[in-house]
Amino acid sequence: MQVVSKLGVLLQQMETVSDLQKEELSPPPPTPKRLSMKILMWNCRGAASPHFRRHLADMVRDHHPLFVIITETRISGVRAKSISESLGFTHSVVADSVGFAGGIWLLWNDDVVRCDVLAITHQEIHASVQVHKNSTPFILSALYASPHFDIRQELWDNLTTLADNHSEPWLMMGDFNEVIFSHEKCGGRPLNWNRVSKFKDCIDRCGMLDLGFSGSRFTWTNLRQAGGIIRERLDRCLANASWNLIFPEAAVQHLARVHSDHCPVVLNSIPSPPPLLDRPFRLEPMWLTDSSFFTVVEQCWENEHSSFSSNSSLFIDRFSIAIALWKLGSWMAEIADWSSSIRMQVSWQKLLVGQLDPLEARDVGPRHPSTICDRQSLVMTMIEMR
Repeated sequence: MQVVSKLGVLLQQMETVSDLQKEELSPPPPTPKRLSMKILMWNCRGAASPHFRRHLADMVRDHHPLFVIITETRISGVRAKSISESLGFTHSVVADSVGFAGGIWLLWNDDVVRCDVLAITHQEIHASVQVHKNSTPFILSALYASPHFDIRQELWDNLTTLADNHSEPWLMMGDFNEVIFSHEKCGGRPLNWNRVSKFKDCIDRCGMLDLGFSGSRFTWTNLRQAGGIIRERLDRCLANASWNLIFPEAAVQHLARVHSDHCPVVLNSIPSPPPLLDRPFRLEPMWLTDSSFFTVVEQCWENEHSSFSSNSSLFIDRFSIAIALWKLGSWMAEIADWSSSIRMQVSWQKLLVGQLDPLEARDVGPRHPSTICDRQSLVMTMIEMR
């Protein structure tokens, strides 16, 4: 708490200096409208493994992040400093693990971004980040919440204290070791709503919004077999309204899980749009097996043949549109057939679930999440066996 209180004083001083600079200095050059930034976050569950370096190097090569946040490194002291400095970044900051638990590393290249570390505890690293020399700085908090509730509560208290002492744009990324909603967990014991409410209260008091995600619904699994599997969304990205104004397009992606029981997470301030494929028209041989295709060709030729001699490219464009509409109609018919088949399967599944109810009541109770997962696995297995 003392570290966070000092951080609050420091942030207030920074705001005062910033206000004075605005009054005394001429206006800076305009800030770029779209700031490009990627942050890679990964609970590696042990950074001493030789596989850790290889997988991290692959992800850095594929995604080119400005910052890398590594949590649950499980090493500290000289060894942590040595490994973190050998990962190809010019700067690294280490929050030591406590015994064989926890640990946070923040990595970046100072020739690309400016990063001033503000405070470090066993569960948090706070830094002031400036992506572009003329851009608005923001606070980046790299977090690893303890799996023990009493210690995790200290982190919630620190974050709310920090929120009371600054009004800067703020981004939190890390393993929070807690879920917010029931759909963020499958398997295991029911949610402890007291713990959930403490986490929600912290998020609300800090003015944070969940940035959402694409990819896998869960970021952690206990790696058990189907009967005892537990999956949860423990890793997330939160930001306040000020940060969202700077990076309105930011998107979060859950990557495929490698090496660890957590999947890596990438935040991209400017996600790439899907590529627009400018493909030339090609006749697919399989179209010739459908008699309705020849009807489309005849109709198109009757309507557009006059334009063929004067503008062949226009004719091909219109013919391509006609074929696209024809394929869409074929797909819609297939979807209708598929939907009818699915309705039959759903009715069959309901029958199976009804047969499973006595088993469910005998094991762990009618609405327990682990039972629901087991039921889903059993039903899907029986469907595949049909």
